[in-house]
Amino acid sequence: MGRIRRKHSAAFKAKVALEAAKGERTYGELCQEYAVHSNQISTWRTTLLKGAAGLFEGGRQHESSYDEVLVSRLYQEIGQLKVELDWLKKNLVLSIEERRAAIERDGAVLSVARQCELLELNRSTLYYEPRVEDALNIKLMNIIDQVHTDEPCYGYRKMTELLQRDGHEVNRKRVARLMKVMGVSALYCTKKPNLSAPGHKIYPYLIRGMEICRPNQVWGVDITYIRMRRSNSRKLCTAVLARSVSS
Repeated sequence: MGRIRRKHSAAFKAKVALEAAKGERTYGELCQEYAVHSNQISTWRTTLLKGAAGLFEGGRQHESSYDEVLVSRLYQEIGQLKVELDWLKKNLVLSIEERRAAIERDGAVLSVARQCELLELNRSTLYYEPRVEDALNIKLMNIIDQVHTDEPCYGYRKMTELLQRDGHEVNRKRVARLMKVMGVSALYCTKKPNLSAPGHKIYPYLIRGMEICRPNQVWGVDITYIRMRRSNSRKLCTAVLARSVSS
């Protein structure tokens, strides 16, 4: 037996289309409340917006044309606002915590669901409460803090071996997670030691395009790292070399 096609009255269609045109609730919420497919709601909304100008017809001809111009201008403004909103979302990078703090709950103009949609925030993260570490993890974190103060070069592998030697039943994943929560990491020479700090002034390359034609015209600095035999650190040697060109 085929599915019975439902028939909706004009008043029902106008009510649903008006709710969709307001934009206060998502299509999913409207579908759940009125038991109508989202494509049908979109069609009714488009019909409502296109036929809104016809409600004022019957007067003078210039009033009808004025309404059409007004509706067209409103569509252009809505499109421009959408472009600006998309640009703002792309350039205004906010963390999840900052977006959660921006949600207004009591007395807000927009619903919480609409605010989450505009901020591209999942509502499940809005009500999420982080778990508190248990007593064992807090004890392990205190030990890790003490060991890191004495041996800052220890990573999570060496830290795990030390904790297991003292009788603590922990694995590397747990120690690595606790060190990440504490913001503790091993101190070692990275592959890019010459990166400048954020906000540091960048000086121009003064010899770009310069013709070097005489001795002692240009001097250079060379930084060399030498690995030590019984240490994780490296010795820093700075040598100043004179680059001379015979004239």
